[in-house]
Amino acid sequence: MENYYNQLVHYIQQHLQHGTPVEIIRQSLIEAGWDGAMVDQALQTVLQAPAVQPSGQQEQHSTLPAVKAPQKYKVFRALSDTVQAIQHNTKAFLISGITVFIIAYAVVFVLGLITTAIISNAIGSGFSVMGLIVIYVTSMVLSTTLSALVQIVGSVTLYDGREGRKTNLKQLLATCRHKFLRVIGANILLGLAVAGPLIVSSLLGLILSFASRGSDHSSPLLLMIVLLMGLVGSAWMIIAVVRYALVPLVAVFENIPLPQTLARSNFLLSHGGKWFIFKGFLLFILIALVLSAVTGQNLENASNSTNPVLVVLLLLSAIMANGGLIMLYHNRRIVREPYVS
Repeated sequence: MENYYNQLVHYIQQHLQHGTPVEIIRQSLIEAGWDGAMVDQALQTVLQAPAVQPSGQQEQHSTLPAVKAPQKYKVFRALSDTVQAIQHNTKAFLISGITVFIIAYAVVFVLGLITTAIISNAIGSGFSVMGLIVIYVTSMVLSTTLSALVQIVGSVTLYDGREGRKTNLKQLLATCRHKFLRVIGANILLGLAVAGPLIVSSLLGLILSFASRGSDHSSPLLLMIVLLMGLVGSAWMIIAVVRYALVPLVAVFENIPLPQTLARSNFLLSHGGKWFIFKGFLLFILIALVLSAVTGQNLENASNSTNPVLVVLLLLSAIMANGGLIMLYHNRRIVREPYVS
């Protein structure tokens, strides 16, 4: 027990040196399942001691022992923590968010002008397949890049807010520059991990159907095989989402090889985090159904709507959904690894 207490004191010292407020440290430890009285005693010990490194202790990347029964992190608690994180870091969150929005709008506007010009030219001088391919590839590259920038900006500002820090905008810009290719790679890796088996099963189904053309006897069996492949692929998509949902966040905050982000996400979401993802997904579906019932539009039509109220509601829903995921990542790092260097 004494060793646990000493490591707890060391953890608190490190976070105080990094500028984390006392109340954030206390709240994080209690959320991870540590006894409140022990945390308060350790805080009192650290705050009354001189601000020096204890003798005989070096700057180590040791791990505090995980508690046996960490408190469950609930979806609505994550949404509440998202609001508090925005309040703690409002200026950086708004400035960076508005900047990315303006950049995205400008890119979409310019791309729209280019698309219109190419289509008009194709109508006048003949159909241009190459022009449309260029538009499609350019759109995919730009949308992927913008998506990565949005993820980095939102993740860093909300994580800093959760830690009680103010984001330095110059450092945020440097982080975007250094991390956006890594986040793009993480998103591609996540997409392959989630949809890869379904794509493979679909291709196998097509191959089997072409191979059995003209054979009526194998049609029922072939249909069953294709349906089974589709069911397996769809089931895997659900499993993969709840296992690998934190991959982009791991890519932003942790400097580990990109392929290892899958295993890292699965580790962090073990023992409670996957159930959080599933409940959050159900909540998102419920919100989408409510919006569809109120507006009379499905989600796809609603996302293209020019109704300002609906646009604001969708934007707030997206912010809260991403914020909840970021708060979950913050919580899981504490629960699964109470010492974060």
